[in-house]
Amino acid sequence: MKKLILLIVLIFALGIAYAQQGQSIPFSERIYFGGGGSLGGGNDFYGNRYFAIYVNPLVGYNITQNWSAGVTINYTYLSYPDQKVRLHQYGVSPFTRYNFGKLFAYAEYSTISVPAFDNSFRRTFHRLPIGLGYTAPISKNAALNIMGLYDVLYDKRNGAFASPWVFRLFITAGGFSR
Repeated sequence: MKKLILLIVLIFALGIAYAQQGQSIPFSERIYFGGGGSLGGGNDFYGNRYFAIYVNPLVGYNITQNWSAGVTINYTYLSYPDQKVRLHQYGVSPFTRYNFGKLFAYAEYSTISVPAFDNSFRRTFHRLPIGLGYTAPISKNAALNIMGLYDVLYDKRNGAFASPWVFRLFITAGGFSR
């Protein structure tokens, strides 16, 4: 686990070093920001009513014109009003992205800390969602992105997630208009 995170950091650092050789594009123009968030609610797998707030800010760095890497912070607030339970789930997801025009390939490695329903302990879950996305410019330096990912580490018997599929809609701004 630690070796995988170290490998991701090393690849990111080497990419930055490679990109700086002979490049005249300033660091500040390579950085982009973005993220998404949502509200949700309904009934969970066990029939319990819940309300959820999701917040996912991100920062990325354009290593080349088409290849970028970065990190997303994940935070989820869950409230189960009938049980008077409030849970906080959080994590970090280093990612890499390669653009093919308006389409892009995407992969991330997520580490997410999830509390037990009674908040007596926490477990850490790992995900490796990979997939494709589409970016639609909404201004000179901003874009709307949509992607569908599949978690290749998904294990229905030992996980916190109901499905291996991950769908996201988010905005990015800055850095080569990504």
